[in-house]
Amino acid sequence: MRLTRYLAEGRSQTISMEDAWKLIETKHSNAYKSAQAGVGQMFRGINYNEAPGEGVAYIEPRKFVRKSANTTNWYTQIISNSKLWKKYPRRDKSIICTTSPATASAYGEGYLVLPQNKGRIGICPEDDFWDSFGDFAPDHVNYSLETLITDIMAADDIRNSVDVHPLDAQKNVKDMYKLFTAMTKFFKDPPVGVVIDLTNSLTPDDVAMPIQLPSAFSDFKPGGDFRNYIETKFQPERHGFKVTKAGLGLPPNSGVGQEVWTDAPSLLIQTHDVKGFDIRING
Repeated sequence: MRLTRYLAEGRSQTISMEDAWKLIETKHSNAYKSAQAGVGQMFRGINYNEAPGEGVAYIEPRKFVRKSANTTNWYTQIISNSKLWKKYPRRDKSIICTTSPATASAYGEGYLVLPQNKGRIGICPEDDFWDSFGDFAPDHVNYSLETLITDIMAADDIRNSVDVHPLDAQKNVKDMYKLFTAMTKFFKDPPVGVVIDLTNSLTPDDVAMPIQLPSAFSDFKPGGDFRNYIETKFQPERHGFKVTKAGLGLPPNSGVGQEVWTDAPSLLIQTHDVKGFDIRING
């Protein structure tokens, strides 16, 4: 379950109870009232070695950049910079949470999360972001992009034509878009001897260099714009994603819950301490 890699992240610090109550009564009042009513509870697990200790913790996610763990970073770059995701919190500058206290606590010290008023919260349709895209799952896309870029570079060194290496394109959005532009040109006007094999049936015995589209991109039209294509495939609403604001309610805790994320400054209260804040955890 890929969510577990993020539920155990650190980056928070302990604040005094006096400061916590000041924030609860002012900047974090909406999320607090929603949590009290049991209609807006979200949770986070922090690794026991990195947990801030007793009391209340505070975190400002936008001050950090989170890179996807144990995978290439294509999908995070695409989603974080796509205009189609503009109304959602940036995934690479957010804390990843869940609506299930049990799921959060299974991977570290459990905390109730109270984002700042008007803070945006992205809601996945499933318990894990990676499982929310059906056949266009991010791990499949990451692998398919690596395969396709490797094949194209073998046929035509686009790295030289755009002066960027694919590994750099995973880290820098401008380089990624340069690479996608070069791929669009490649598909529109392949080099001599290169054939775009839409049926995945050609071999080097048939043509000098067949380029096959990975199954993740099987519906891509070679005359189209590759950047627009892949951003549209990740369009959030078509996959059931939603966005809300702190205090406006979240899906009820059910089973393993749903993954949620926010880039808003947030208070984190240990789940076994919430009774002292007049909050009862659902589930």
